[in-house]
Amino acid sequence: MVSGISFGGLASGLDTEEMIEKLMHLERAPIRKMESRKGTQQLQREIWQGVNTRLSAFSSGLRALRQSTTFTGRRVESSAEGVLTATGTDRAERGSYDIRVDQLATAHRMVSSRVESISDELGLEGQFALRTEAGDLTVYLAATDGMADVRDRINDLDAGVRASIVDNRLVLTAEQTGAGNRMHLVEGTGNVLGSLELLAPSEATGTADGAFAGAVDGAEYDVAYLDFELDGVVYEFGLVDADGNVVALGTDGITYNTLDEPTARDDLAGAQLAAGATFEFDAPVTTGRVVLSDQGDSIALSGSNIVTELAEARDAVFNVDGIEVVVASNHGITDVLPGVTLDLHALGESTLTVDLDTGRTGEALESFVEEYNALQTYMGELSKKEGILQGDSTLMRLQTALRRGVADTVALDGDPDLTLLSQIGISIDRDGEMTLDSAALGEALREDPRAVERLFAGSEDTHGADGVARRLDSQLHTYLRYGDGVLAQRDRMYERSVSDIDSRIESLERRMGRREESLRRQFTQLERMLSDLHSQGQWLEGQIDGLMGGRGNR
Repeated sequence: MVSGISFGGLASGLDTEEMIEKLMHLERAPIRKMESRKGTQQLQREIWQGVNTRLSAFSSGLRALRQSTTFTGRRVESSAEGVLTATGTDRAERGSYDIRVDQLATAHRMVSSRVESISDELGLEGQFALRTEAGDLTVYLAATDGMADVRDRINDLDAGVRASIVDNRLVLTAEQTGAGNRMHLVEGTGNVLGSLELLAPSEATGTADGAFAGAVDGAEYDVAYLDFELDGVVYEFGLVDADGNVVALGTDGITYNTLDEPTARDDLAGAQLAAGATFEFDAPVTTGRVVLSDQGDSIALSGSNIVTELAEARDAVFNVDGIEVVVASNHGITDVLPGVTLDLHALGESTLTVDLDTGRTGEALESFVEEYNALQTYMGELSKKEGILQGDSTLMRLQTALRRGVADTVALDGDPDLTLLSQIGISIDRDGEMTLDSAALGEALREDPRAVERLFAGSEDTHGADGVARRLDSQLHTYLRYGDGVLAQRDRMYERSVSDIDSRIESLERRMGRREESLRRQFTQLERMLSDLHSQGQWLEGQIDGLMGGRGNR
């Protein structure tokens, strides 16, 4: 700006700009002191924020030392992880198990015939059902529907069956493995399943041993025993004889109920069935129905077979120390070995070993020792004679609290074997550095892992005193607590102090501006006065010269 340009010393020959600059430099000394103080405050605030970050990380690391599984967890190892793997909780019993996997569980899977295009109309109008524990879920088809529509209708039912299309064929897969999760399709109207070649009709013959009594037309029959053959497999139904004695309740995995009113198997005991009554049965390979008819001791049977079965519904079969175990799934097997979860991957043999997970405990304590040493070293540098926080009482109290937190006795109830960290191989030298003796720790864990756990994770409510990790966490919480913690208050103090210094500097800067303007006015007036005096001097000199010249001419 033009108003900011000045040319000093034109009359006096003095460098007024330099004089004003030096005078203002002296005037600004308080501002420089405040700026220096502000820089120190900002640096200290940043340092404390760094302390806060390190304390938070140290506190987070203590979380593992407050958990039981850190000290009593189990390491489960399989000699053949390609055959099986396993994990364990602290409930797992230490020991070794010989396991042989003889059969993996498989999910039932079937496939239809191939179509030219999955979007072409199938021309099938009718219905079929998927049998579930909750009842039959029906799929309805219109003549305009294609194979993709069949897939979508099945998936929309959420019936435990996943439908997909591979090479323009409908593939049905049970969502769960195991023999008990075999898919059951029931043909309805329109011969939909038969047309898709998912099911094909089968015929069978059989006999009823003393099954019929009474008249034929419209009379009631007292069914005692049925046996029949379907597709080369002999099946048996056992119900109840006329006196109410149970003969049998079925074999070979057959289940049955009445078509019109499904009932529990036990409810069929002594049932009186009219001619033409129907039993449905679900055998391992076939789904069909037994129909009582007017044929004396004979019965008419009809059923259906799966045309193309890609995979049978099979249970997993494995042997644990000579005991055969049958389960429906290959994964997440939790009810065989207490506290152990098994996952089967392939046929074969493996030795499973369950032991204390001392490695996990060692890693947690090594991390604790390293973080403690790093934190104390960092704060030690800050508190040195030349350190930025030298003599800071808050820092000294924090250092003392940490040292006492790890060194003081843990006064647990009763007569505890472990009350000091030194008893498990953790010691602190004269310089405050912590070290870990892994061998001593391993010995303490093998002797009594629960005692080591209590030393770190004990609580005052349960054990009479807080363990080291819980005690340290409580002490750090005083400093790290959000809002009203020691470090939060300290940070706000620095924030207010810096803000106050900024306000004072701003006020002084305004004063300095006015002072500089005043000095410039004064020097300008001085230059004007000197200029006027210089002009008067020149005028007087001219007058004198004129007078002297006039006298010389006389």
